[in-house]
Amino acid sequence: MLKQKLINLFDIEGWSRDTELFTPIYEQPGFRIERILTAGQTSPALGWYNQDENEMVILLQGNAVIEFDDNTKAEMKTGDMLVIEKFRKHKVSYTSTEPPCVWLAAFWRD
Repeated sequence: MLKQKLINLFDIEGWSRDTELFTPIYEQPGFRIERILTAGQTSPALGWYNQDENEMVILLQGNAVIEFDDNTKAEMKTGDMLVIEKFRKHKVSYTSTEPPCVWLAAFWRD
């Protein structure tokens, strides 16, 4: 049985904004949910994320740009959701600092 735990996804008190913050929310084999906080952080300049799991991101607050290796990009604003299929190369090229980005991300394997 799962224990109930109250989490406010917008509670960012104590976060320094100097680095991304990943907070696990729920996990079971082959599936996890996490909150991600960013404020100007982007993917490393070299290389792409090339994950062996599917990802769904919801931008709860802020603005961000996710680029793909086929020269397309998703310009995200508050409330936007994006599903990234496994092995689709992508990177985060922009995240707003004011307001900071609050993401909810789910990862799963087929």
